[in-house]
Amino acid sequence: MGKYRYMYYPGCTLKGWAKDLETSTLKVCEILGIDLIELDRWYCCGGVFELSDNLMRHLGAVRSLIKAEEKSKEIGTGDLVTICSMCYNVLGRISFQLKKEDIEKINFFMDDEKDYSGKIRVKHFLEVLKEYGFNKIRNYVDEQMGIKVAPYYGCTLLRPEEIGIDDSQKPRIMEELLEAIGMDPVSFPMQTVCCGSYNSARGIKAVETLRKKILESAKREGAELIVTSCPLCKYNLKEAMYFTELMEMALGGARHG
Repeated sequence: MGKYRYMYYPGCTLKGWAKDLETSTLKVCEILGIDLIELDRWYCCGGVFELSDNLMRHLGAVRSLIKAEEKSKEIGTGDLVTICSMCYNVLGRISFQLKKEDIEKINFFMDDEKDYSGKIRVKHFLEVLKEYGFNKIRNYVDEQMGIKVAPYYGCTLLRPEEIGIDDSQKPRIMEELLEAIGMDPVSFPMQTVCCGSYNSARGIKAVETLRKKILESAKREGAELIVTSCPLCKYNLKEAMYFTELMEMALGGARHG
């Protein structure tokens, strides 16, 4: 069994319009020797329903976590990895925050499924890369490209703080990754501001206003490129790259040890 072996939850977006983001991630995994094993069966995390206060909005996500618990016995790891920040946020809050009585209530409504015990550890792919070691990733980079890249975190990767993968006000994880792959990271004031989320689907003008402010904030700091870890943020910002796309470009199919 390989050291870097994880269960993988893709989510709807990565199997739909953002399929190319999954493709770039799997290519990076191939280069680094990271094994992502997709769940045999998974359900939409329900991110679009998160504004609802109905506990039943969690059913799809809990079903996926149940599938992960079953899969974990087969492959010997309780770590479930997702590439999408929204999926991470939804699955993570269920895994870390749902009270015992809430889980019992959800299990009651899913008599066709095994009960969820709450033992799965949900991780974002950025956390996997940090565990792998940014210094180790540095060995796969042939050229220091030196592009000034602004990492945009948005909100779902960092908040609420109980599940945030880094400091919610001054995160560094993407900066450290960018340095490792030969980029010149540029922090900027609006890098943790919400992009507008699903309001873009409703055509709300505030999303376009946010987009312009975020991009202008990055450009004022000298950024040549903005990179994000959330498909929805990438969609709303329009001019952003996904972090695994940039990694694939920097690693360039390297096969160093």
